Amino acid sequence: YRRTASVELNDHFTREAALTGPVGSNAANLKAAIDGETYESTTMYPTFARQAKQDGDNNAAALFTHRTTVRAWSECRCRTGSI
Repeated sequence: YRRTASVELNDHFTREAALTGPVGSNAANLKAAIDGETYESTTMYPTFARQAKQDGDNNAAALFTHRTTVRAWSECRCRTGSI
């Protein structure tokens, strides 16, 4: 576990951070996380679920509906600081 985590932090994360620029403050990062989770739970996944249902793909609709719930839960965790 620790070896994998080290690779993620020291290799993958470092390269991705170099592409996107410096990391913001904790408050800015938390706000960005909340904004992202809010978008996913209120717009992105509900839209995907509706489209899948219209297309007759009930399995995909159920998956996207589930992801809507999970993203809303993640947003709540970000807001309450329980992440």
